[in-house]
Amino acid sequence: MRINGIDARTFKSKQLTVEFQPPSTAVKYDWNDGDLKPNAYETEEKAGKLTLVMYFVAKDRTEVTRCISEFLMHTNGEAQLELEGYKGAFCGIKQSAKIVKTLEHRKKKLEMVFDGFFMDDSIEKVLKKESQTYITQGTRKSPCTLRMKNLTEEAQTVTVEGLTETAIQAEVPAGKTLVIDGELGLVTIDGENAFLQVIEMWEFPYVPQGEVTVNVTNVKNVQTTMSYKPMWI
Repeated sequence: MRINGIDARTFKSKQLTVEFQPPSTAVKYDWNDGDLKPNAYETEEKAGKLTLVMYFVAKDRTEVTRCISEFLMHTNGEAQLELEGYKGAFCGIKQSAKIVKTLEHRKKKLEMVFDGFFMDDSIEKVLKKESQTYITQGTRKSPCTLRMKNLTEEAQTVTVEGLTETAIQAEVPAGKTLVIDGELGLVTIDGENAFLQVIEMWEFPYVPQGEVTVNVTNVKNVQTTMSYKPMWI
């Protein structure tokens, strides 16, 4: 088990048990007088829930307490939990933590509850054609990143449709790569702010669940790539 990239054994601990629960979001609906069935509306899924129990073993009660404290320090914000037996990472926000005594002072259990979701490694697609259809992975809408690499010595304009409600249009300077990062909410070139290169964009790109058709212009002059991390639970 790893937390934010750090092996749990660093804190003299190991993963003991893991339990998941799906989001408890209620589906919105109405049932009007005279209707034979209710009208259900698409409802945005909120966070799922993870209950994690860690087991700590140290040389004495002081050391085990400090190991627990150091472990908890890495949960002060969004924690990336790589859990044994599970693919990807759980992006968790701590809701509670409780130390449980054992028969020995140098051994403790730490019970934690997180709100969050699973996120897989990034999937990348090169948009080689003007229109292409993909079956996306995951069960949630996932933030998407667009990379537009200008292969020419002149500024080029690119339009992308299908990853937002309205089209994204941007001008890419000669020989540069424009990055529209839907996960971080940034538009950059060489790491610097490049929002002025965006001609039209009302929201950052994302991929929906299931099938998505992406239309892109100027594919000969600009290599456009989309990437996303599938999200689950």
